[in-house]
Amino acid sequence: MIVIGTASAVPFSGTVVDTGAASVLTVKPDDGTVFGEEMRVEVSAGDAKIGYLNEWVRGNLLEGNNGWYLDSIWPGYGKNEAQAEVLNRKLCAAAAHKNLGMPIKEGEIIPDFALFNQKGEVVFAKDLRGKTVVMTFVFSRCATPTMCPSNLARMMRMHREVNTMGLKDVLFVLMSFDPDYDTPGVLNAYAKSHRIDNDDFMLLTGDRPVIDALMKEFGVFVVPAEGTISHTSVAVIVNKQGALAHRKAGFRWNVRDFVDRVKLIN
Repeated sequence: MIVIGTASAVPFSGTVVDTGAASVLTVKPDDGTVFGEEMRVEVSAGDAKIGYLNEWVRGNLLEGNNGWYLDSIWPGYGKNEAQAEVLNRKLCAAAAHKNLGMPIKEGEIIPDFALFNQKGEVVFAKDLRGKTVVMTFVFSRCATPTMCPSNLARMMRMHREVNTMGLKDVLFVLMSFDPDYDTPGVLNAYAKSHRIDNDDFMLLTGDRPVIDALMKEFGVFVVPAEGTISHTSVAVIVNKQGALAHRKAGFRWNVRDFVDRVKLIN
């Protein structure tokens, strides 16, 4: 990796036209008068894995000793932009009038949203229909063993038990409430490092207002603190019709209880 200089990051956007070199993308900048027709930028391992070939991206451009580094990369919604904008605006408006201590109730359909997964793909709430979804909320930088790492460990254990039982169409979702850091590329690397980079796991992130609205809807309290994020925890089960089947607050939700509930409704 190049050594990043101390100069301020420059907002940057453009279309990825080549992903041939390891950890390097060739991008056609939106502003060719400043950056030229094409430029090669080094990216993180997670962003390189996604590639974003022929897709528009935005991020922060930094100058290092050996060239340019594109950080905090976000894709666009592409052909889904209009639909995503409508759904997310509606979600944020509804959450703005909701009491923080009044999350959605069991039996209610979970809110529509447009987010990104760890592959940089747009994901709508409707895309989860047809699967029994087990979901909890984390952030990749969490280092407190009894919090996010504990939730992840439970999800992984539950995944193993569900597979052993032969249950099909069960999706394990980890939604980040730290979109300032957890881009799709960061979540891609996080999934790989924890060996959950498979189709049974989906990691979600998105625009800050959308994430904040969803935390309110699911009843997760998030407070930025010195060098970390203080937060509560919630684990939920969503049935194949998109309705909340079960919600458990706290970090000590029982894996066996969740497995039994999934088996009952799957």
